[in-house]
Amino acid sequence: MDGYAGTVDTTLVRDGGLPAGTDATLQLSWQAIGQDAARPLLAFDLTSVPVTATIISAVLDLSVVTPDPQPITVTVQPLLRLWNEPYATWLDAYIGAPWIEPGAGPSVSTASRPGTAPGAAGRQHRTARDLTGLVGAWVANPNDNFGVLLQAQGVAGVDVNLLLASRESDNIAPRPRLTVTYTGTPDDPTPPRPTPRCRVKRQRLHQRPVRPKRVYRQGLDGFQGFYDATLSSTFPDTNYGGASDLSANWITYFYPPQVEGNSLLRVDLWDIPADATIDGAELSLFLLERSAPQQVTLRVYELLRHWSEAETTWHRNFTRQTWSVPARPAATSTAATPSAEISLDMSRGWITIPLTSLVQSGLRSRNKTTVSFWKLLPWVTTTSSISLPARTTSSRACARS
Repeated sequence: MDGYAGTVDTTLVRDGGLPAGTDATLQLSWQAIGQDAARPLLAFDLTSVPVTATIISAVLDLSVVTPDPQPITVTVQPLLRLWNEPYATWLDAYIGAPWIEPGAGPSVSTASRPGTAPGAAGRQHRTARDLTGLVGAWVANPNDNFGVLLQAQGVAGVDVNLLLASRESDNIAPRPRLTVTYTGTPDDPTPPRPTPRCRVKRQRLHQRPVRPKRVYRQGLDGFQGFYDATLSSTFPDTNYGGASDLSANWITYFYPPQVEGNSLLRVDLWDIPADATIDGAELSLFLLERSAPQQVTLRVYELLRHWSEAETTWHRNFTRQTWSVPARPAATSTAATPSAEISLDMSRGWITIPLTSLVQSGLRSRNKTTVSFWKLLPWVTTTSSISLPARTTSSRACARS
């Protein structure tokens, strides 16, 4: 709406299954045995609201796509930790990071946060919740904004199931809406400069602001946001997400020559603000082996579809989802043109790939919690392969900003 694309949502389903981040609906469920079975998560990017603003009101509006005649109470609770829309499930906040308790249990709190109140739903076609206190706290402390969890409470012995429109709904009107009313201006007025009482010339020292530089490496300072896997056409149904190295292969004994294997990499850059300006970003990889003496051109493409390190293969990005074209550049899976490319003539050693524009565009993307997807493809005139350490070893692959 009005160009806003800062909403992320998904449903955590108790019975497990695939992540639901791309579903057109959110599910709220209560089971007759006395427990809830599905919990939606929602988050809104509030960086456009000035930090100094005074929040007058904030109302969350949700559209009930499929009402239920049975009564149900819905409680909205603030989340206290990161989660990833494409990968969040009942067990995991994101790949490799389980919830403290399944279903985001103790990861939420109502005692320490204001503005969460239960309300009735079930028979209605819309439901609204007052989040004024929560939004005020988030605007004042943006790093605390992890969104909310919706939890259902029904009557023992009665099953209740509600479907709510998600941000992926075909129609804009029923999508989740957070209406924030506030006072304040983006910037405080600049105070007038005092009139000098004498004409003494003073030299101003202009210091260049120090920009933060961050290195992302698996295991460094506890970072666990590096994901990678090799896709092999020779073993198209084998997952190599747990392998200790990555491979990119090109063969010419087929006609026409073709890629036999490529590598996928992803780095979670949640701690970089979405509106940050990236001065520079580079991916450093250690080349373990290159099989042919000829020069190899390594190309990096931006991936346009999500994938799971533990499930992806040559044919599939998830266990139950296939690539549009198996592991190859295609309009619906990979950007048509490479984001970067470098020529390799070494057999072993560090290589650096500039990715400034790719990281910058990733921060501006619709799914800002899933910033960077990269595919490495070799491009040579003869049979060749290269081998790189994967993040499961002491890989030094990093991105800098």
